Amino acid sequence: MATTFEGYQPLASFRKQIRVMIIHPYQVLETEIVACTLEKTDLVDANPFHALSYVWGPETLVSPLLVNGRTVLIRRSLWLFLHTLRARFCSRSSGGPLTTIRVWADYICVNQSDDQERNHQVSMMGEIYEAADSVYSWLGE
Repeated sequence: MATTFEGYQPLASFRKQIRVMIIHPYQVLETEIVACTLEKTDLVDANPFHALSYVWGPETLVSPLLVNGRTVLIRRSLWLFLHTLRARFCSRSSGGPLTTIRVWADYICVNQSDDQERNHQVSMMGEIYEAADSVYSWLGE
């Protein structure tokens, strides 16, 4: 399993593009792996999304995330947030319809292997948080 996602499509920095994770609802069991699809969008025209501010946590604590059909290992703190968010909004026990939820989290939505992209996205973080419908702060367990 990879610790970084290899399938990033380039972002147009002049258009202030970002990537948003579309978190898919559970298919069968609420314990199954969290699955998402990455979507590029212009920040000014973005569909509603939630942003995450969180503590990355130790590199050694990793859990799987399915991104565009590929398994990627992510830090446990991010996995716990995504698992909790999906259980709240995308599960049968949430009481609502099974639906997707759109989330921006830097570890997945920013290509961490591309210094130029990472630096540009970091410079946009204030705008990203401002454009989000809500911003979650996650301190972990």
